[in-house]
Amino acid sequence: MPDENTPVEQEPQKAPQQQVPEGYIELARYNGLVRKVEELTIANRQLQASLNTRTSEYEQLNVQLGIKDSEKSAAVSERDRQLDETVKAKLALEGELSELRNLKLKMEVAKEMGRPDLYGVLDAMPNLSDKEALKSVVGTFAEFTDQKVRAREKELLSGITPNLSSATPVASTPTSADGWTKHIESLPLGSPERDKAMDQYWDFMSAQNS
Repeated sequence: MPDENTPVEQEPQKAPQQQVPEGYIELARYNGLVRKVEELTIANRQLQASLNTRTSEYEQLNVQLGIKDSEKSAAVSERDRQLDETVKAKLALEGELSELRNLKLKMEVAKEMGRPDLYGVLDAMPNLSDKEALKSVVGTFAEFTDQKVRAREKELLSGITPNLSSATPVASTPTSADGWTKHIESLPLGSPERDKAMDQYWDFMSAQNS
């Protein structure tokens, strides 16, 4: 049991804790927050500047793309127009070439058949690439022409007067109807000379009957 006279060792007293105000932030922590805010602000500004640059570039590219699209559409339209004109011109030339070839073949056939007098009616003949078939067509036209010529000669030789204006007699070698008939028969059928002789014979008959 301790002696009553021995002094009792007392525990040291703690300093009273200071009351921290509400919202208080330590300086070191505050400085750290400020630096972080500054860093984030600078980073945000940089990102915003980069975004503005990218937005401007996008708008410029979008405008250029629109111009390119317009140029492309115009080029395609012009190409299509030129292509259409080229195709039409080619078809026209091919058609003209085909017509010339057909006309050439008709002339060759008419010449081979000894009927150059049919040149004036070649356009009325159908276009055929088969030469033998074309000869048949030319022969049909020749027969039709010959029939018309014979019918006219028959009318003239029979003294039939067509509805023509009065003509002045033309001096000619034959002096009789029989002489004119022989003269006409001596000329090639369908030839210009025979046609002219027929007209002269008509003038002769008109003068005889006047």
